[in-house]
Amino acid sequence: MMHDFQPTKGDVCGDPTGLQVRVEDVDICDYVHFSVIQGSDSGEDEAESGQMSHVAFIRRFTRLPDTLANRKAAEPSEQHRTRGGSMLSVQTENIGEMAVIQCEGRIVRSEAALKLRQAVLAQRLARIIVLDLSEVSAIEGGGLGMLVSLQRWAQDHDIRLKLFNPHQSVRGRLEQANSMRQFDFATLDEMMAILVWADRRYARAA
Repeated sequence: MMHDFQPTKGDVCGDPTGLQVRVEDVDICDYVHFSVIQGSDSGEDEAESGQMSHVAFIRRFTRLPDTLANRKAAEPSEQHRTRGGSMLSVQTENIGEMAVIQCEGRIVRSEAALKLRQAVLAQRLARIIVLDLSEVSAIEGGGLGMLVSLQRWAQDHDIRLKLFNPHQSVRGRLEQANSMRQFDFATLDEMMAILVWADRRYARAA
């Protein structure tokens, strides 16, 4: 049965298995991004974050009462207390009409996926956006979903979004998720050609 509610940022929701999540964002493609507060009773939900379509989310989850939500939000689960992982850092370099976003760390938690989204959306005036993933050591469901969402956003805004030099583990996750066809990968030779093109256009405009 579909529950009649509209998930918004900050909502704490639960499903019949005991899984409890916090809504982190609802993106432009109507996907709900969430972080896990408490795993299911079966212990099968290992991911720290994820995303679902709006319809799938409201079919599975119910918004928890404020009193329970506040308590769960204030008390991170044992899963989150014991897991480590590097935070994602991003650095952007603009060369003419091209933006190179260098990413370092892990795109596992929803905070990292949202940070990547903010960095990409800030370059809406660029014609080419390159995500340098050479220093990204891991990516999970929420990060994969965010890449797909950003690819759609780029296409809608006539921007070429390219992924450059993903780590083997990241490429493996893309292949497992059958997401490779969604993305445009830039080779080293292509990157050099794009840099020369962007530099020349920047020089003529200066």
